[in-house]
Amino acid sequence: MLLGIVICVVYLAGLIALQKASGVPYVAIAESEPNLRKGVLIPVGIMTAALVAFLAATGRLDDAFTFAPKVSAAWLWSIPVVILLGVVLRLVRNPWSQVNGRFVVVALIATFLVGLSEELLIRGYFVDVLAERGLGLVWVGVVSSLVFGLLHGANILNGQDVATTVQQVVASAILGLGLFASLVLTGTLWLPIALHFLFDFSLIVGGSVKKDGDAQKKDEVVLILAMYVLSLASVVALVLA
Repeated sequence: MLLGIVICVVYLAGLIALQKASGVPYVAIAESEPNLRKGVLIPVGIMTAALVAFLAATGRLDDAFTFAPKVSAAWLWSIPVVILLGVVLRLVRNPWSQVNGRFVVVALIATFLVGLSEELLIRGYFVDVLAERGLGLVWVGVVSSLVFGLLHGANILNGQDVATTVQQVVASAILGLGLFASLVLTGTLWLPIALHFLFDFSLIVGGSVKKDGDAQKKDEVVLILAMYVLSLASVVALVLA
């Protein structure tokens, strides 16, 4: 378990160093295509390659993409459904005429790399390490989700304010439970990767433009709250598994 935490810290330290070197503060990454490329795509791309190389060298790459035992609670499918509904709403309402085509391409690649690397690190590698230590399914889900949330606390080192960072840590930890539920539901890491990627992409392209009435629509708020409630409730399914 300690080695797993060390690898997470090393990954995070490398990412922070690369992002700081880019000169793009976290709060400005969605402002332009160059910012997104320098502040996300390149740093995350480098760390993704390093992570994949480490997992391949240690013989853990294949295992990182699968997980057993699976949980058969059918209601857990509501979590990916709610996440996808939120993504669709944000994408449909996005003023695409204001979005640069190059930005969209870079955003697609960058957010896919974010989803791939963070899921490989947390719900791939780290979850396997926790399971190998004999932790039960509930503790594997809770601990890995807490670490996932704490990783996002590093954004404070690259220009994000304290209050927003705390909110992001809490929200990410809860979302982590939902993504873990998606992992144990399907037994494959690809569903969490896809959900993570699409969730981040919808946020990035939405944050790249100024919209009239920037406050979230009521239905989007309802979906976000439903996602949090269902993600927290997924712990019950893990207990009963």
